[in-house]
Amino acid sequence: MRYPPIVSGRGKYGAQNARAARRRARRSSEAAAAPELEAWPVPPEGSWDPASGDIPYQPTATARITERIGRVDGRLVFYAIMLHCRNERGEWINIWRTDCRHGTVHRHDVFHGMSNPVVLQPITSQHDVESTYRTSYAEVEDNWEEMESRWRSGEGDRA
Repeated sequence: MRYPPIVSGRGKYGAQNARAARRRARRSSEAAAAPELEAWPVPPEGSWDPASGDIPYQPTATARITERIGRVDGRLVFYAIMLHCRNERGEWINIWRTDCRHGTVHRHDVFHGMSNPVVLQPITSQHDVESTYRTSYAEVEDNWEEMESRWRSGEGDRA
């Protein structure tokens, strides 16, 4: 006849369970101690410098990139970079937009649904706005041909 193994008063896996419980407790206390990042508030449009506004760039007759820039005291506080494509009726359709409203850098595109933004990074300071602007613009500039081609082949919302 076989007898169950002799174990401590905590059960067969008592020591492992106790260590796992201590790890979980330590992780939850560390997570509770971590400060929440507060979103950086974008200054209202009325306070932007007069030079702020839309800057168009048109690589082809069927595609254009437009930037909306907001500056206060010469410092970038808001941006939106949009890719528009001309449809069969000659109308410009916004198929890609990266902006930093609502405390995050996020992308709206027809492939994920324009109303379902993909969050890329939280914005916690004016420096975050400056640093993410360059990468956001480069992403649109590097990918506009592929995005236009995907949209024209029927992928995403046709609007």
